[in-house]
Amino acid sequence: MPGDEPADFGADVTVRSMTAAQQKCNAAGLPDLYECAGAPPSPAGEQLAARGALDMYQLFEKGCLETAGERQCELLLETAYRKAGVQQPSSP
Repeated sequence: MPGDEPADFGADVTVRSMTAAQQKCNAAGLPDLYECAGAPPSPAGEQLAARGALDMYQLFEKGCLETAGERQCELLLETAYRKAGVQQPSSP
């Protein structure tokens, strides 16, 4: 990682994962990611996508909070959502 670029702790990857999982869960009629993650497995894979996205979010949060603090982590996610062109959900 170049020294002049600030670390994003995987915010971009986390947002892409969360967005993809949200789309799959919405299509399955399960808009809440936690509910979707607890749903029975299906061929569409929304449960697996939701679990993976939530796991990734927890890893991002843990690494970021320990190093950068809550406000900086929120800003990193907001920026990643803007770059991805999607609206940030109120909660992961």
